[in-house]
Amino acid sequence: MMFLRYLVVGAVAVGGCAGRMPEPKAPTMVRSFHGTLVPGYYVSPSAYEHYLRAQILSNDGRAEEAADQLRQSIASDGASPYLRTRLAEELLTLGRIDEARDEIEAALHLDSQFAEAYVDLARVKLRLGDAGGAEASLKRAIDADRSCEEAYVQLVNLYRERGQDGRVQETWRDLAKHVPDSAQAHHALARAAEGRGDWKTAETEFQRALDLDGNLADAREELAELYQSEGRFADSVGALAEAFDRTGDGKTAERLIRLQMVTGRDEEARALVDRLEDEGGGIDRKLWIGWRWLDARQPERARAMAESVLKGSDTPGAHLLQGRSLEALGLSDEAIAQLTKVPARATQYVAAQSIIGRLLRDRGRYREAADGLGRAISSIAGAEGSSSDALEDLLAQVHERAGDRDQAMKELERAVAKRPQSQELRFALGAAYQRDGQWERAVEVVRAILKRDADNVQALNFVGYALAQQGQRLDEARRMLERANVLKPMNGEVSDSLGWLYVKINRLDDAERLLVRADRMTPEDPEILQHLGDLYVRKSDRLRAVDAYKRALKNKPDERLRHVIEEQLLQLETGKLAVGSGSR
Repeated sequence: MMFLRYLVVGAVAVGGCAGRMPEPKAPTMVRSFHGTLVPGYYVSPSAYEHYLRAQILSNDGRAEEAADQLRQSIASDGASPYLRTRLAEELLTLGRIDEARDEIEAALHLDSQFAEAYVDLARVKLRLGDAGGAEASLKRAIDADRSCEEAYVQLVNLYRERGQDGRVQETWRDLAKHVPDSAQAHHALARAAEGRGDWKTAETEFQRALDLDGNLADAREELAELYQSEGRFADSVGALAEAFDRTGDGKTAERLIRLQMVTGRDEEARALVDRLEDEGGGIDRKLWIGWRWLDARQPERARAMAESVLKGSDTPGAHLLQGRSLEALGLSDEAIAQLTKVPARATQYVAAQSIIGRLLRDRGRYREAADGLGRAISSIAGAEGSSSDALEDLLAQVHERAGDRDQAMKELERAVAKRPQSQELRFALGAAYQRDGQWERAVEVVRAILKRDADNVQALNFVGYALAQQGQRLDEARRMLERANVLKPMNGEVSDSLGWLYVKINRLDDAERLLVRADRMTPEDPEILQHLGDLYVRKSDRLRAVDAYKRALKNKPDERLRHVIEEQLLQLETGKLAVGSGSR
């Protein structure tokens, strides 16, 4: 133990929620408080030894044994408020709230200004349902120690649960003021700036957070999104590339490859997938690489990867990848044959059946598609962890495409009645009603989601857009879409919906700002491009309108949208549609 004590003396202490400590009776040690290293003092090697044992046991999830070790540590150092708060935390983990509160009160008796004890007292009060008492305790912690980062964070969480957005931002600003090196505070301030459309401040705060902690992967990816929304694609690609280099996270690699492809950096994307493939790996890794080859529009490479896996193992994921690769190569029958090899028990079954159903539908084989989807739905009914929601939606679309709208509605209405809590089914039924011209029923069925979750961005967007499209209750639509935009300022669909609403109410400059951003965030989306074309018609900008419509057609819109865009484009090119007149 003497060796350990001298090692700790040489350690560098960093700021945290330390509170006031008694004069040291032993060498300074550095200990952890919720992930932050802060200085602490112990009167004996025995106290330190039991404390270390407790930390090891706690990290292993052995809270009862950790608590026993902390009691022995306190027996050697009864004057340490920190040890009592640590014991309280283990007792809280065990659900022994009254005992935890007793230890916290003992800590505060030893030091009435010990901030960490107030933070733990707030946890106790929250467990007891006393949110007001928890708020008061956290404020006491901050009064005792303005640098107590944990207290600010818990206070933010409390205000967020209450929906008090103003207080959330005020608390983050206070933390940044009193703890200027808090990367977490600057990250939060960046997100808040995005929500109010202050891109310059958001960029500055993101960069400040990353200067303080270069490993904040979320902040770096969000900065990449901000760059993308401003059309700074080289900066966006660079930020994502650095994020991937630091973390090696597969999701980041997917985003990077897709962004490289939509911004014309095809060779860079394919070089990255080549590099990832060269790194090797097992079956799951090979399949993941295969999907990245599809992202990079190299279906032959993806197909080869799937075949290499199937040579050694009849893996459902390989059949799914093979099927998608064959579809991308235009070999629909071969794709269907591969996808039918995915068994119903496999996690890939729903995805495989969805592709089969879509391929049959798009080739006009409606009866075959409906029968297959019906069998697939029946085969997973009641299966644990399986959901047929996506298949129910596709089955309704098949009936609708076949001209039987009544059957499509009945299928979805029956599914929603069985699973009223399914958001996916409610959105599917709402979309079906909307396509059928029943916009009021569409709004009603999706509004039920908002009754359970008032800040559900997808539902806010759906209802707001439906109202805007019909030119109904536009003030309500604006409030919903502006709220969704604050919650998800980098969501291309939300920016599109709000931009389209602004077109409707003749706020054309605001509409252009949002629709251009939507096009950058969700490249190649035909509906966004159609809205952008319609905006430029209203703004008497014929060249940009024609360009937007042609880009929309290039990106394979569905049949209904294609007819609308082609008609608009024809009228523009023949002079039958006067710019400045609008198209709605």
